[in-house]
Amino acid sequence: TESMNPVAVVADPSTCRPNCPVWIAASGKITLDTVGKFSDLLARYGHLEPPIILSSTGGDGAAAMEIGRLVRNKRLTILLGETSISGCFKAGNCTPNSHANAFATGSAKGKGHCEGACLLLFAGGLARSANSNSTFIATSMEEMELGNNSSQTAQAIREYLQGLGYTDVFAKILLGVESGKKKDMYLGLSDQTGLLNSIKDVRGIVSYQSCAVTPRPANCLMVGATQ
Repeated sequence: TESMNPVAVVADPSTCRPNCPVWIAASGKITLDTVGKFSDLLARYGHLEPPIILSSTGGDGAAAMEIGRLVRNKRLTILLGETSISGCFKAGNCTPNSHANAFATGSAKGKGHCEGACLLLFAGGLARSANSNSTFIATSMEEMELGNNSSQTAQAIREYLQGLGYTDVFAKILLGVESGKKKDMYLGLSDQTGLLNSIKDVRGIVSYQSCAVTPRPANCLMVGATQ
């Protein structure tokens, strides 16, 4: 699995001009490097309040919690889903692996997967949504690269989730997964933990219609007729 390389994406301007939705696409394995990439993106585009469309098989749990805190501090929405990158919008350094000075263009669909450390990142969203085709999988501490289930690690997870406003139910589920095991958290169970606070499809957030309302959402970018 490739490392997570979050990218700022704008919907294809030909479908939504003059106002097009912007989001952050985040897929792949969460690593320590992902923290800096998210921090840079949010510093650059945080004023647009871009929703994050997330799909990940997990990775580094400590990094996931750090990103989760960044996301909550910005009061951003997270949705499970996948983004297809189709091109580049605006001049600048825009390649499949680097969109540092530009937006990528693309589209999103709502079937997402969130496993292991991804749950900790997802938990950071102020609003957290998924559709009925999405999956949530809890894994052991080892799978989240947090070592064994020590009291120190367990306390760090509890404090993180409590700081985000969750009850201890969610922490107990995560800490209760045995080494080498996985727990399928169905949407209903995820909802009981407080992990989900709405059932929505990403297409309602990043479609061309999403910016054709008054007042326009903050993540709508005005694009020129020739861009």
